[in-house]
Amino acid sequence: MTPWLRMRTEVSGVRFADIYASLLAWLLLAGFIVLPATMTSFRHSRILDNIGNTGEKVLDTIHSIPLLVIAGTSCVCGSLGLFWLCWKNKENHIWLEERVFLPTLLNAVVSLMSALINVYTTDNGYWSLTAIITVIVV
Repeated sequence: MTPWLRMRTEVSGVRFADIYASLLAWLLLAGFIVLPATMTSFRHSRILDNIGNTGEKVLDTIHSIPLLVIAGTSCVCGSLGLFWLCWKNKENHIWLEERVFLPTLLNAVVSLMSALINVYTTDNGYWSLTAIITVIVV
């Protein structure tokens, strides 16, 4: 049996790693989709007019810190799990392509579109720090 045929037959069976890869890809996608929702534009905010306790006022302006933590945790857990699966299945290139790389690439494209739509519709083209970080992460 050739190595390609061996890898192809291993891919055809449903394994625990297939289900785990799908769950991790969805977890990563959830983080990618939630992350653009945490963007906040400070340009139109009046909270920075009085420069008193700036740090507290900036934190009071950002209402989505828990959402940012959830999105970041989701991205990190999904990425680490997918890296582990890649390491575990590094001999089967076909499985890696079909179960890890292609879904992750499609998730990144969806997230990038979501971030761009959020920046140009919600924030009127203003690139906040969170928007820049989101695009860098994607």
